[in-house]
Amino acid sequence: KAERRKEVAAITVNRLLTVIKSMFSKAVEWDLTRSNPAAKVRAFVTISQRTRYLREDETPLLLAACKEGRPWLLPIVVLALNTGLRQGELLSLRWDNINLDQDLLTIQQSKTLRTKTIPLNRPAREALLGLQDIKRGEYVFLHLWGKRIDSFTVWRNFKIACLKASISGLRFHDLRHSFGSALAMDGVDLVTIKELMGHTNIEMTMRYAHLSPQHKARAVERLSARYSSQTPAKEPVSGTYLEQNRNIANAGRRQLTEVVSGLGTKQPLEVGDYNNLILAGGVEQ
Repeated sequence: KAERRKEVAAITVNRLLTVIKSMFSKAVEWDLTRSNPAAKVRAFVTISQRTRYLREDETPLLLAACKEGRPWLLPIVVLALNTGLRQGELLSLRWDNINLDQDLLTIQQSKTLRTKTIPLNRPAREALLGLQDIKRGEYVFLHLWGKRIDSFTVWRNFKIACLKASISGLRFHDLRHSFGSALAMDGVDLVTIKELMGHTNIEMTMRYAHLSPQHKARAVERLSARYSSQTPAKEPVSGTYLEQNRNIANAGRRQLTEVVSGLGTKQPLEVGDYNNLILAGGVEQ
């Protein structure tokens, strides 16, 4: 594991380790070996730093560029943005998976093999209706001559569209990220996002619930209206701060004059005299 890590990324080593563990598990199941030597080998701890998704200002640019491409490019991008389906799930999509009367799409997930049902919104429905007009077989995404579209073809055409739209660092899979992020930023709860994306646990959903810094700032700004209205208003202050203190000092001097009148002095006291009286115990603080 350590030697392979010198040549490839940690996440690649983890994927290879998963395959090896699965192979030996099958060998144990088929009585070809007694134990799985890779069972106790731990995977590398990896932290995904990628949070790329399609921004609002990029969306019309990408859709316009896709519209100039192959007839199937715009529909597959629109479906990815509005259903959150993986590329493999979209390319394996059949017409019998789609119920346009009820606006539902039902598939078997490529990653978990679980059945998932997704409601179709207006853009997704319109994309499918457009493809239905040029339907050439049981699969939704086909070339004009009837052959199934492969992942390399999607990658190449999607990359060309991104270049035309001057969008950098965006992969097709990031459209799935965009689906989850858009739902989170619109206030959809994580449990609903989890179900729509077909995640097996909520931890996976947290990865797609990241928010843009601008949206976080807008969210925090909402608190200002709530708490500013609860902050007690300051009482109006008459005069300046120095004038207030001067008035207090003069009043104190007059009061002290009356206090010490019994000590045999009639003259106003200065600050130094007041301090001396305090030290002598003649005036309580």
